[in-house]
Amino acid sequence: MSLGRVFLVGETDIFVARLGARDIPSITIGFSPPAGYSAPVTISGSGLPREAFFVMKMNGAGLLSQKNGIIFFFSTKEGGLNDIIVPNSNYYGAYSIELDEWVSAAPLATATFYVADTRNLQVLVAGPSNASPGDKVTWNLQLISPSGSLDQPGFSSTLSITKALLTSPTGSVQDLTASAVSTGPGSFSVSTTIPRDASQGTYALFVSASQTGVIVQSKGVGTAILTINNAQSVSSAPPTILGLSPVLFYGSVGGLVAAIVIAFLGTMLALRQREKRRRAEKIETPASPTTGPVPESGTAP
Repeated sequence: MSLGRVFLVGETDIFVARLGARDIPSITIGFSPPAGYSAPVTISGSGLPREAFFVMKMNGAGLLSQKNGIIFFFSTKEGGLNDIIVPNSNYYGAYSIELDEWVSAAPLATATFYVADTRNLQVLVAGPSNASPGDKVTWNLQLISPSGSLDQPGFSSTLSITKALLTSPTGSVQDLTASAVSTGPGSFSVSTTIPRDASQGTYALFVSASQTGVIVQSKGVGTAILTINNAQSVSSAPPTILGLSPVLFYGSVGGLVAAIVIAFLGTMLALRQREKRRRAEKIETPASPTTGPVPESGTAP
């Protein structure tokens, strides 16, 4: 029975035949993501000739039955088949799997098998290294496919940011995943506003991303460091110069000097005008006549 046939010695007049409509043979290739380049994959069949044996090919090259360790695949009394195959190619892509009748080599059923690229997805994170409480910080993310292209001809894939977590020096975690926005092919941005009461120290951004398609099952992570300088520690009363803040003093030094010079010149001009008026009044005032004793009557002066 190992080959689906019974070898008898002598003659027999007992024959068995199945009556009625024949089922349509089919095979189904199971997925166990990530499949990898050469990971074992389950295969099942139905509607096959009962208690028969077959050969299976991948793009024309024979496969081994991992269940039995030989080149033959067997069907059950119900015409079903359950086995395991290992791809004979380690390159990602789509392949044809064919189940053939062993004696006549007639093809019974076919299916498409996808070898998935499971190499790591590169996640590059670029953003500021320093910020202050109250600042809005944005990181730019670039995803690089392991195959070198986001979409292979005839096969599309989906890129997504699965996690974006910002961890503070105290261990608290802020989930920024919802802020992820696509900015172009393979490009995303993640942003947040640093709370005004944020702790001073080093914050760590962790980003995980994925690329999913029939011939790609890739994941990757990226990280970035952000240092927060706590502006709250700076005195709220800034030093002054001559009663002015340094910014106002240095920013307005030209205007201040000009104002002092104008005021000085105005004062000097007023003093000169006053002096001129005093001199003019002294010149214009007549001298008073000299008074002496009144002479006696009849006496010549």
